[in-house]
Order: sequence, then structure tokens, then C-alpha cells
Amino acid sequence: MPLSVADSSRRILWIIALYRAICAAVLLGIALLVDLNSIQITTPSVFIAGTAMYFVFALLAFWWVQSDRVTPSLSFVASGLLAGDIFFLALIIVAGGNAVAPVPIVLFPQLASSGWLLRTRTAFFHAALATVALLGLD
Repeated sequence: MPLSVADSSRRILWIIALYRAICAAVLLGIALLVDLNSIQITTPSVFIAGTAMYFVFALLAFWWVQSDRVTPSLSFVASGLLAGDIFFLALIIVAGGNAVAPVPIVLFPQLASSGWLLRTRTAFFHAALATVALLGLD
């Protein structure tokens, strides 16, 4: 029996939520296990707090996507999760300074899933929002 659109969208949201949780766990692991002064993190305490908050956000997002509750519109869900990703990753980037230059790459799968799920101008808005937010950090 083929999957419905809702089933495939839910599966994509689940995969991206799992990816978000794994990336957040890796960032938190780096923050806790590596000497942050040796890799020239500008504000180590804010970096650790930012990665911890991103990890909590990722776990809550994963739990919410995993639950069988009635969800709001797909556009609202994708926008909210992407806004959280942009906020917490921007905090991590600002706290890390030049040492965390590759961190914005983490946003690529979220933006790709937004384009795949929505297939509207909203997906272009998500990409533009991420771009403006990251460019505004410098």
C-alpha cells in the first residue's frame, strides 16, 4: 500500500528531527569534551549554554514530531523548526567566533526538507531567511 502525502511528510519531518538531534548532540559533545580555549572559542560559557539549549530544542522537536498529535499546518511546523535552528545556530556561531565557521552547513538538510515538503514560495523564504540571518552575524 503506497504512503499518503501526510505519511511521507511525517517521515521526512522525523528524519530531519533525528538529524537535528544528532547534530545537536555532536555539538554539545564537542562543547563538553574539547578544551574550548585551545580551539579559540571566544566565549566558552555561552558556547556551552548555546549548544545545550540547541540540544534541548532538538530533543523537544524530535519528541513533538514523533508524537501522534494533531499538528498545525506543514508550513507552520517547518517555519517554526527552521526558526529555532537559525536562532540556536546563530547563538552558537556568535559565541564560537571564527572557530565554528562550518556550523551553518548544518542548516542545509533543514532547508532542503523545507523545499521538498512545501514546494511553494515559503521554501524560498526559508532559504532567504537563513541567508540573511547568517550574513547578519558578520
